[in-house]
Amino acid sequence: MGKFKYELSFLRHLRLFAVLFIASFLVGNNKNCYAQLLGQSLIDSLQKRLPLLSEDTFKVNVLNTIAYKYYFVNADNGIPYARKAMYLAGRLNYAKGIATAHKNLGTIYMNRAVYDTALFEYTSALNLFNSINDSDGEARVMGNIGMIYDDLGDYLKALDYELKALGIYDHQNNKEGKSRIYGNLGIIYQTPKKFADALHYDTLALKLHQESGDQQSIAIDLGNIGNVYSDLKDFNKALAFDKQALDIYIQMDDTSAMANKLQNMADVYGNMEDYKRSLDLSEQALQLYTILNDKQGMGILLGNMGAMYLGIAQQRSKGKKLEWEGDQKQNIGKAIEFSTRASALFKEIGAIDYLQACYHDLALEYEFNGNSEEALKAEKEYIFYKDSVNSTSKRVAFANLEKQRAIEEKNYALEQNAIQIKLNDVIKTKKRNESVLFLIGMFVLIVGMILLIRQRRLTEKLLLNILPPKIARRLKRKEYPIADHFTEASIIFADIVGFTVFSEQVGPDMVVTTLNDIFTKLDAIADKFGLEKIKTIGDCYMVVAGLPEPRADHPILAAKMALEIKKVMDGYLAPDGSPIRMRIGIDCGSIVSGVIGKKKFIYDVWGDAVNTASRMESSGLPGEIHCTDNFKNKLPPNFIFRSRGAMNIKSKGMMETWILEGVKD
Repeated sequence: MGKFKYELSFLRHLRLFAVLFIASFLVGNNKNCYAQLLGQSLIDSLQKRLPLLSEDTFKVNVLNTIAYKYYFVNADNGIPYARKAMYLAGRLNYAKGIATAHKNLGTIYMNRAVYDTALFEYTSALNLFNSINDSDGEARVMGNIGMIYDDLGDYLKALDYELKALGIYDHQNNKEGKSRIYGNLGIIYQTPKKFADALHYDTLALKLHQESGDQQSIAIDLGNIGNVYSDLKDFNKALAFDKQALDIYIQMDDTSAMANKLQNMADVYGNMEDYKRSLDLSEQALQLYTILNDKQGMGILLGNMGAMYLGIAQQRSKGKKLEWEGDQKQNIGKAIEFSTRASALFKEIGAIDYLQACYHDLALEYEFNGNSEEALKAEKEYIFYKDSVNSTSKRVAFANLEKQRAIEEKNYALEQNAIQIKLNDVIKTKKRNESVLFLIGMFVLIVGMILLIRQRRLTEKLLLNILPPKIARRLKRKEYPIADHFTEASIIFADIVGFTVFSEQVGPDMVVTTLNDIFTKLDAIADKFGLEKIKTIGDCYMVVAGLPEPRADHPILAAKMALEIKKVMDGYLAPDGSPIRMRIGIDCGSIVSGVIGKKKFIYDVWGDAVNTASRMESSGLPGEIHCTDNFKNKLPPNFIFRSRGAMNIKSKGMMETWILEGVKD
């Protein structure tokens, strides 16, 4: 029987344990403290203290602690606290607080398997820790990044980050840090099936943790070693190490770890085809996950159980005698029941990577049960979640443009053919009636001119939808290449927050409808203030003030448009009721514009100000307008700004940035 396809039940939990570190000032020496930290009570206690705290670095640390602790309860709930910590730390110029917030966000997004965002957050944290010479912070983040690359299957890059972290800890003679990296290396070496190396590093980690008496880490190391023996098919040794780890978790009253360990032992028994013990342990683990309200753990476990029941049914259908069989009809019924429950949980928490595997299993289960209609539905769901909607609006827009152009070309050809037929008729009648020929010729000429003018207007209209009028006129004069330099212009980037996740959760029609409605509103605002829309990139909208005709008031126009966008998008809801918010970034400066391409040509702009405006958007806050100090200084004093403090902007370094809040009449 094959393993459940999520691949993340035990191994990913170990990876996530490897990147979670308890703050010593909150933990103390109580051996049950870890279990207490996993509950909601500590979070509730810290939240009650928040209104009483001054706006200082201590409050930043408390906000970061709440964000971190939410990982154990509901990771997504920690995101706003990390963002608040980042904002306050930015106002206080508290770089370590900003870096810690980025690290916490990286851990949350790693847990959700949103690896691109997790890597962005971790890289931001790494750069900040480096800028303040916090080598311990650097090493911790490097270890986390290494585990992400291991999840992504990039074994060499994962090793590179872990060994760099190990080098820092060696230099510090930091045994706790070294033991953590040894554990990471043990996990990573399992990827290329280098089990001897994996056991070597797991054993080193275990030895150091036994010296320090860290029971939590000892249990994790024992589980890692058990996992290696499971991969080596030495299931008895695997169970022996897992049992030792489970005993420690029971002594610590660590419910989450107990559930995870029971689940892993269930997997081992499943591989041994001892299905009765496997299902019994799975039921125990499920009860613990339910108590914890760990919906991801519940979903993974239910999916595993569904896959196990399917495997039992498949083997029995092939005539294989099993130690425990159960009723065949009940087996496939249980498989469908557990997979359906798992899919509902994964939908609820937005776990798309698990969801596609779950629907794949459901398709197999319904097919085995003879229900082809439900199997087809499940297969369609699997394909939908597997093939994410990427840049749907852009593809549809270009497809529609090409379709329109093809129709116009066909109509033009038909019109030209009609004209030719009429001309042939005129030639045939020329000898009979010269006067009629003249009249018909004039008529045909006029009709032809009308048709040509009409076609030309249609072409010009299409051209003006793509290019500014001034640029279109230059292009019609066959001026090529077109390249202009502007000493001053303002650039706005407006990006829809979380649109990738939204597009994965709804159908393509709703994705395009939502984008079309939003961008139509933005087009109207651009026309109102006289700005030039450059392009849309997926769910990002780019517009420039001060070209193709230079104008001195370009910063004012850009600021007014950004404020109008913020006003229009405040409280905006998609057709399905989902709230949609935008991040807006602005900078101004020297830029170059021009037309590139010969067939599907586009008008585009380049320059440092363009790149900086994009960075302002990507590092901005949902529903806010993030501006550079340079842009702020170009505006009159009646515009209202709020300082965001110095920030480490990717590829730019530390920059003073601002939030544009409004304008006084």
